[in-house]
Amino acid sequence: MSKDRLMIFGARKKSVGAAVQKMWTDIYDSPVMTVGISGDEDRNILIDDAEELSALIKEFEPTKVVCTIGMNKELGDDDFEYWMMDHLRTNVYLPMHILMTWIETGPPDGAHFVAISSNSAHIPRSKSMAYGASKAALSMALRCAARDLAKAEMDMSVYGYEPGLIKGTPMSGERGGTRMLGLPNGLSRRTLAGQIVHNLGFGGAELNGVLMRIDAGEV
Repeated sequence: MSKDRLMIFGARKKSVGAAVQKMWTDIYDSPVMTVGISGDEDRNILIDDAEELSALIKEFEPTKVVCTIGMNKELGDDDFEYWMMDHLRTNVYLPMHILMTWIETGPPDGAHFVAISSNSAHIPRSKSMAYGASKAALSMALRCAARDLAKAEMDMSVYGYEPGLIKGTPMSGERGGTRMLGLPNGLSRRTLAGQIVHNLGFGGAELNGVLMRIDAGEV
């Protein structure tokens, strides 16, 4: 693993990205860079800017990329169009923009791109129209991109996770109670991070196009 270089997009304190960073550095002696806009990450860039993003990727030369950025906001007083488009931009466009920009820079053989979707891509929830729709779109976008890469015979795995509610993260906030039997307060960040880091270290082409639901069989 000494040749691996992990780049994490979205690593606020108490987030899944921060948990992945900690577990990776606890296990592997290899470089990690966190990227985001919270002020907690190593680098603060405008991810929408393809040139700035491409330059950062070329500078760090990651072999593995994990994207945990996302939003989940109720409509409230927001304009409906803005509410929907903001979720689609943050939850779908930005992760796929990162992937496509990385592909253009020429990722190394054996590269992994991982994004965090949600089991809300499959389970309808009240007051979550924009979130559920955007996560469903992200899951399908990852699957389609993975097939395109496989047909192009690129040695790269693109996949994601569809967890249930993760307790104690900035996105989950104080919301409690899930339909996950045995996990009434939600998944732990460490549990999900463990799955992610294990597959980054030992997974391969069998993961390409796979969306893994980590949600105790929630229905």
